[in-house]
Amino acid sequence: ASAVKLESNDGKVSLTIASGTRMLGANGSALASLSLSSVSTPPSAPRASVVAAQDLGPNGATFDPPITLTIAYDPAKLPAGTLEEDLLMAFWDGSQWVTLQTIVNAETKTVSARVSHFTVFAIIASAPAPSPAPATPTTPAPSPSPAPTPTTPTTPAPGATTAPAPSPAPTAPSPAPAPSPAPAPEAAPTGPAGPNWTLIGGILAAVVIVAGLAVFMARRKQARP
Repeated sequence: ASAVKLESNDGKVSLTIASGTRMLGANGSALASLSLSSVSTPPSAPRASVVAAQDLGPNGATFDPPITLTIAYDPAKLPAGTLEEDLLMAFWDGSQWVTLQTIVNAETKTVSARVSHFTVFAIIASAPAPSPAPATPTTPAPSPSPAPTPTTPTTPAPGATTAPAPSPAPTAPSPAPAPSPAPAPEAAPTGPAGPNWTLIGGILAAVVIVAGLAVFMARRKQARP
């Protein structure tokens, strides 16, 4: 016999059940009916987002072999940066979400997985990896100044001729001082020297003065009483 496909009225959820599948309730009795409802506030998922959640019942029903559950998703409601091929189907076990082996059909925008029991199922979108923080530019440390290399005087090789250092350029000689004018030569006396009238005049003046004093003294003596 062929498989049976059950679909919700809005077409967002479908079940594919193979012929001969055993469907039992939580008490072990055969299932008489199935139920489906959308979950508006599903439990949160760590490091992930719950895109869509559906509650399938009765809760605790089992299927052997597992049946195929398909849930549609709206690409506009996916978190920014989410890749469709990374979507996962997961079920709530009462304390956490447990992911299943998932098939994503990007053309029909559906996610499918094989399930063996009923509970709350959801499409999980893993949170995109955070962008790395921009590297902080570092200021390079200043390079130490190289130590000065001592200069070693080079010794000329034997037989090598060392060029002498260039002599300083000659400076122009300072102008010689102008010569002082030579004294005019005294005129040489011509002919024999005559008597020294200056000396003779001085002697005669002295004799006249002495004679005058003698006469003056003699007159004073005569004038006394």
